[in-house]
Amino acid sequence: MKKRMIMKIKSFSLVAATVLLLPVSCAKVELDPAAQTGSPIHYTVGAYVQTKNYETPSEGGLVEELKAMGVAANALTFKTSAWLHTATEGKQDFMSAESVTYNNVSPFAWQPSRDYYWPKASTSYVNFLSWYDYTAATPTVNYTQVDTNDDSTPDTWQASISWADRTVQAKDDILYADVAWRFNGNPTSTENNTNEATALTGTGTSFGKDGVTEGVPTLFHHALAQVLFKANVARTYEAESRLDSNPDNTGTYWEVTLGTITLSSKVKKTGTLTLAQTDKGSKGIKAFTLPTNSIWTPGSVYSGSPTASDYASFTLSYASVLTTTAVAIMDGGMPDGFQAVMPQAVGDDITITITYTIDTYYGTEAQCTGGSKATYKKTTETVTTSAIQLNDITSAPQYWQMNKKYTYTLTIDPKSSLIKFDPAVDTWTSENVTYEM
Repeated sequence: MKKRMIMKIKSFSLVAATVLLLPVSCAKVELDPAAQTGSPIHYTVGAYVQTKNYETPSEGGLVEELKAMGVAANALTFKTSAWLHTATEGKQDFMSAESVTYNNVSPFAWQPSRDYYWPKASTSYVNFLSWYDYTAATPTVNYTQVDTNDDSTPDTWQASISWADRTVQAKDDILYADVAWRFNGNPTSTENNTNEATALTGTGTSFGKDGVTEGVPTLFHHALAQVLFKANVARTYEAESRLDSNPDNTGTYWEVTLGTITLSSKVKKTGTLTLAQTDKGSKGIKAFTLPTNSIWTPGSVYSGSPTASDYASFTLSYASVLTTTAVAIMDGGMPDGFQAVMPQAVGDDITITITYTIDTYYGTEAQCTGGSKATYKKTTETVTTSAIQLNDITSAPQYWQMNKKYTYTLTIDPKSSLIKFDPAVDTWTSENVTYEM
């Protein structure tokens, strides 16, 4: 039988991480600014990571995301790597894990640690891959030629990034940007919005909301998932609902408080994410192909003998009386109380068990909530649920997927089922008595 618990799922597009590391054997090419006619390379960052309305030009998108994570205003930085292609030299390494930092005063800009300039020739272009990692973990990045025609001859370039056995913390963030292919100048935010809508069927309104008006389009997404648990009650008072026969008791009032809340410790926290994408073939952004079900591959530790420390831990509690308004019953360390989790299948062994107490009062609502409420208290009951499988809840997701937030809301209805009667009369048993005279 399906166990029913009200659950809400919220999702939003965010950023992810892409760390591009250059092969040791390759030389890095730097263009001489004096030989360039173009402007320095800047970046524009898409606003898919926004979590509230913009208040000022400097409070949008990635800026807001990082500030909410506690990053200082002067340290709003992501990483980028880039490869220059020219008609004569072919592919050359251009940037390697370069830091790009937000300038939060006018003129607003996302700027590398020093100026890089666009190539002069119209046939030359640069490909960009950008990422952010809250823990500063370094993924493996490859930029290689691959065979897409199955003729054993490499025919296009592929950018890939991988975090191997990355452990996800409760407070964590990994962002990766769609690869920006074949750019040879700073597009405006208007051009980037048009490109976004065309290439990704997006809204076409993401760029420029942090005050930056031009630069390499950098549209981030979250590589992790987030989970939050909330609780409320279906009702607190109901008139003409009582258990005793006192005609003055005109209703029933309930106070529900939570006791022990236990989430099973089988949420995996270590895994591998690999993303790859081939050359778009024309100027524009191109999204990575996501793994099956948008989840990570569990780490090798889980195929052996994992210990309790290999699983994520959750602390769930709430000391106050529940109301009909849902409140968070955990603080996972992320904004709004969410906890970061590795995207994974929600297995049968991920369960939640709740103990709660119901105090029942009989009288008017004013009597049951006033200073003399103890006079009207009649019963106290403590209830402990059986282990509830999160994947067995009606309409519950079977996966915690990349770039999504999941909110589980437990709604407790303190009102018992209405007492009913089903009368029946037992069949008469006949006994005959004979008396002879």
